[in-house]
Amino acid sequence: MSTVVWPFPPADDHEELLKALLPDIRDAVRAACLHYCADQSEIEHFSNEVVLLLIENDYHGLRSFRRESSRHTWLTAIARHYVSSHLSRERKAISLDEIPPELLVFNPVQENELIAEGQRCELREAVGQLTAREQQLFELLCRDDLTSADIAMNMGIKEDSVRRRKHTLIKKLRAIVNSSSSGKKHRSEK
Repeated sequence: MSTVVWPFPPADDHEELLKALLPDIRDAVRAACLHYCADQSEIEHFSNEVVLLLIENDYHGLRSFRRESSRHTWLTAIARHYVSSHLSRERKAISLDEIPPELLVFNPVQENELIAEGQRCELREAVGQLTAREQQLFELLCRDDLTSADIAMNMGIKEDSVRRRKHTLIKKLRAIVNSSSSGKKHRSEK
């Protein structure tokens, strides 16, 4: 890794170095605020906090720059870390009164189980409408222990053909399920 050229006052002159970095610090903090969707009015406050971090303990933060990256990357990392940790500490609790009632409704476990059973039943009916070869592919695809290469060998086809047939099979199953569920809707409306 090459050493980054530091076109600023010597690293030993911490005060001058910090003054030279102020515009870059503000830019890094502004970018971090945009990245984390922080209030833009906080930029000046966050910039001052980052400066304090750099000068704390006899410029320890400023001296931590080892020139293994660009100063832009280094300041961006510091600014993002500060802004994200500040925002995570400042997250406000939301009152239940502020949450819309429709977001607080949950289906009972039994209803979810009934919905899942209905979906499994629709899938079984759709699979029953497939050709024998498509049903064989479906069964092989459902097994977790088989790779595409294993399925291809088992069916006597190319591996690329397995992927293509899989996508075609999924489209066909969706069409069957969608047509059967729309047919049920029309019958129940009559």
